[in-house]
Amino acid sequence: SNKALEIASKAIIKLSRLNKTGIDCFRLGISFGNLNGCPYFPYSQFQSEYGFSLGLETLNLLQLINGNQIFSLKISEFTQLLSTELNLVMKKCLNPIIDNGEVNFEGIDASIAPFPRSEFSITDGFAKLGLRRFGAPGTLTRISQLTLAIKQAIKNAGVKPVGFNGCMFSVTEDDGLADIAIRQEINIEKLMLYSTVCGCGLDMVPVSGDIHMGTIMNLICDIA
Repeated sequence: SNKALEIASKAIIKLSRLNKTGIDCFRLGISFGNLNGCPYFPYSQFQSEYGFSLGLETLNLLQLINGNQIFSLKISEFTQLLSTELNLVMKKCLNPIIDNGEVNFEGIDASIAPFPRSEFSITDGFAKLGLRRFGAPGTLTRISQLTLAIKQAIKNAGVKPVGFNGCMFSVTEDDGLADIAIRQEINIEKLMLYSTVCGCGLDMVPVSGDIHMGTIMNLICDIA
């Protein structure tokens, strides 16, 4: 509804001005779907009184890919790495808790997600997949295939999925993405194109300080 769009847009602009670093924007997310069980703050929501889910932030698995393989084989290697990781997590961490029966296991979100001050950027991960520069032609294809690889790995491991399970391009959380944005090699329009296949929408994207509320409303509509 227009009223909801207006409230959301005003909240985004107000939060962005509470602190000059913009850090308060981490505390608000605008969602368009059923994300019950999603482990990623601030989208977390649970219907059961005692339940939990797990967000793995699987970016570092891209670091393990063999750089000498051709593109299609690299994607297959990532799928295998993630399937193995999911099996280990279930066996060592989750099954003992689930078997205890006191809390409900909602599922896993195995999204490739950057995190601040990490030595490995999501742009480095795409370089491992043979992409000369993130944002160049071929980026969209790799994003789409990585998203499919995550879903296939979850299926292989027999794990219950929750949340996004895609590629998160949180610009202000990733030094590599931030550098590219500063050089104006990616913009909101390009990130919105990537969001059509990454399963996650826009997250932590810098905009001009004098942005109009109507522009935010239109961005929300486009993502929805």
